[in-house]
Amino acid sequence: MKKLNLFFLIVLSSLCFWGCKSTPPETNINPLELLDNKSQYYFRIPVSVDPVLVDRVLKANVSSLSDSDSKLIVSRINTIYAGYTRRRNYVEFQISSDCSFPKSITSKVFTKKNGFEARKLNLNNAEPGTTPYDVYSTQGVDISLPEERIVLLGRDVDGMLGEYHRLIQKIEGQSYNNLSSEIFEYLNYDSLLDENEIRFWATNPSSFLTLLTGARLNLALQYVRGTIKPDPKLSKQYIMQFEFEFKDERIVRAARGALSLAFGLADSNVYMLSPTTLVISDIKISKEQVYRIFTL
Repeated sequence: MKKLNLFFLIVLSSLCFWGCKSTPPETNINPLELLDNKSQYYFRIPVSVDPVLVDRVLKANVSSLSDSDSKLIVSRINTIYAGYTRRRNYVEFQISSDCSFPKSITSKVFTKKNGFEARKLNLNNAEPGTTPYDVYSTQGVDISLPEERIVLLGRDVDGMLGEYHRLIQKIEGQSYNNLSSEIFEYLNYDSLLDENEIRFWATNPSSFLTLLTGARLNLALQYVRGTIKPDPKLSKQYIMQFEFEFKDERIVRAARGALSLAFGLADSNVYMLSPTTLVISDIKISKEQVYRIFTL
């Protein structure tokens, strides 16, 4: 009996060894790692801050979604990471979300009846036996769920899937245009306050400020970044904080005056963080002005 137990122990150990050797260790992919560096503005939007905003983002970009399906998706999403580029007649977007989306819901929502066409994406460097990635398309918009906790949407889903595959399979080399480390670190904050605010970074500051204020502000800025929080005193309003990084400190004084006119900074706090960095906090802005960024 002892010999039999020893025999099975040896077989079990061998199976474990070969099984572990052939199967890559579990890897948790941060959805933010899958965005590229080709967008004008980037957002981190916890759904708990404003489910209505996330619902509007989905409906604006996937017009075939019904109200019930949109609400179902929103209920399964924790955080949206979004890259946006605003053109004259359309919005180009790339979204990677942290979610909980079991296959039972995927098969219910992304159906031919709901206007979706399905295709398989086979990657050239995929391991033998690897299951191809499913991509669902509707009215020119691609959606994919490489795993139950990540959903990808919008521009270059194939590229995001390729980067996901490279990371999950631990394939050496880098051919993807990832976010700069500065933007990544700013959006990838992690604290007890994470779920209380939206964070944003605009690489095209002039366009971003025009969307928010309606005024054309050419302020020679490197970037604009900041936070958006619900106003506890007024449900239809946000409170924003901006950090403006200027290319030349000589323009800061004039820019401060232009920003005062555009935003109306009577109750705001304004201070210099450095000779080229101006911070303005406690800016009150209607939710509709923020929603306007994501829709035409």
